[in-house]
Amino acid sequence: MTVASASRRRHELDALRGFAMLLGIGLHASLAFFPAFWPVRDSAADFSGFFDEFFFAVHGFRMPLFFLLSGFFTSAVWQRRGPALLVRQRIVRVAVPLAIGAITIVPLMNRVVDASVTSPDIVTAIAIDDVDGVQHFIDDGFDLSHAISCRFGCEG
Repeated sequence: MTVASASRRRHELDALRGFAMLLGIGLHASLAFFPAFWPVRDSAADFSGFFDEFFFAVHGFRMPLFFLLSGFFTSAVWQRRGPALLVRQRIVRVAVPLAIGAITIVPLMNRVVDASVTSPDIVTAIAIDDVDGVQHFIDDGFDLSHAISCRFGCEG
């Protein structure tokens, strides 16, 4: 392999990664209609199964693809720059943003989730293992058998 071919940019892989990122927009938008725990949820949505199938199809494609591409690009950096520069690049590109996100974004997301739990529906209470919240719904006359037959989409 020549130096020119070893350092050639793989634009097709960049395009594939970009396409997977665009699919992520649809994936996260579908969560508002997905019959599971998510801080923003459309309570009037029709949970006919399209959104959960879409979510699992996209998620099942994107995550293995990202791991495969990550391994490919990591191998390329290792070959071109060596292990010392690879470790330095990983610290700068992964560890630093992870640390910054852990002290900024994670606490903000916890606040959003905590705010959405102040008046949860029963699915949210079940998803976060809130035994007292589930008991509150049962005490208020929530029909569990009706909810189960509706596949989490019915209101009590």
